[in-house]
Amino acid sequence: MSNLVTVISKIYDASGKYVINLNVKSRYKGSSRENSKKTDKEGLFIFQGSPNRTVEILAKPPNAKDYIVIKTLNSSLVSSRNNPLKVFLPKSIEEYRKEKITPSSKGIVTTLFKVIDCNEKVLINFPVKSRPKGRQSSFERTTDEQGIVEVLSSPNRDIEILVLNLEDKFVLKSTINSENGSQTPIIIKLDEPYENFISKTFISLLDRNHQDYVVENTKVEIVALGTQTKKILSISNGKIPVQSRVGEKIQITVFKPDGSPLSPETYLVKSLKQNNVKLVLDVDVVKGNTNQDKPTINKRIDNAECACNRDITVEEFKKITNTSTALSFLNDLNQQFKKLSMNRCLEKAHFIAHTLHETAGYRLMEEGLGGKSESEVYDGYKGRGLMQITYKSNYEGYGKAINENFLGANKVRIAKEKKHAVGSAVWYWLHSKCKHPANTALPSDPISLNLVPT
Repeated sequence: MSNLVTVISKIYDASGKYVINLNVKSRYKGSSRENSKKTDKEGLFIFQGSPNRTVEILAKPPNAKDYIVIKTLNSSLVSSRNNPLKVFLPKSIEEYRKEKITPSSKGIVTTLFKVIDCNEKVLINFPVKSRPKGRQSSFERTTDEQGIVEVLSSPNRDIEILVLNLEDKFVLKSTINSENGSQTPIIIKLDEPYENFISKTFISLLDRNHQDYVVENTKVEIVALGTQTKKILSISNGKIPVQSRVGEKIQITVFKPDGSPLSPETYLVKSLKQNNVKLVLDVDVVKGNTNQDKPTINKRIDNAECACNRDITVEEFKKITNTSTALSFLNDLNQQFKKLSMNRCLEKAHFIAHTLHETAGYRLMEEGLGGKSESEVYDGYKGRGLMQITYKSNYEGYGKAINENFLGANKVRIAKEKKHAVGSAVWYWLHSKCKHPANTALPSDPISLNLVPT
């Protein structure tokens, strides 16, 4: 189990528009190690780091030669998808695009290309290759949300653009001289309609150790982010059948045997036939048949004593987290596990891992609101406790379960009193499981998963 915290930031330009497909990096201040990504379709840049570290966020706007630091922050600042940390570029994207490119010492220029299909539909996230004329090696990338790719080259260089066709091969579509670069996109038109670019593949699930994740009746939720088409299926061979269009971003959520979800993973369809796609999950492998309350684990566990129906010891808890803050919750965890009948060791382990992540190691008992008042969010009941429960209905539900009052001025008790910080989380964990039961009836032998709208 890890003490890493998740930082969710949203990148805006100076005009206040969030920026998609922007090259960004994160790094600890003073470190040369960097985490490189692009902002997603909501302008979000999500990364993980150790708690209470000074982190720099860097970006490379259009036409910029290098990355620039746009934000320095503490990694433990509270953030979420609904309340991300706001980060701003010095200028608007329009200003960056209008700027003349400053050639480097080698005289590098940028040429823009825009890819459309035979019906002039703009192709987003579509695979493109570029190369100097006469060379066999090429650089592959995908178009952005406007269907544009940027190609860097020397001035007055003949460059070739290749795009994917329906035979799943890259074919030459254009040869052009870069001259001094161009900020007016050059159109690349396909011979085929986009609707015909249907990809069929199997995604293999791996655990964090890159071993096959094979669990009987694994529940999987798949969402095509562009169309919001959703499918739920059950697999038992560790392979997810996916049918979608090239360029579609697919969000995959795998559920553990107890019904709780793992973190969603995003997969971009880049070809018509991808037979060796692997998705690594942040979970330890459970390989074999998993029956209710009796998981069969085909993995050696040395000298491990089951923690079912007994207290977790200090020595065991120190193997998970050794901070004094977290250790101070152990007695309340054991008491609330017994009081609310959370008895299985596997469920305790999942609960502790989830809540340590949720609260940055049991240090944050209240949700940060980014300058908003509590009356402005949810219905006046912000996130509190180890599970950061929100909304009046959950405060009221926990109160009824233990015959106490957590409404009105009493709502702060869930953050201030450890037994209720823990108790509310255990209650919510057990209460919400009824919404995601582990034994939900699902098709046991799916043939295909079609995410193409009809």
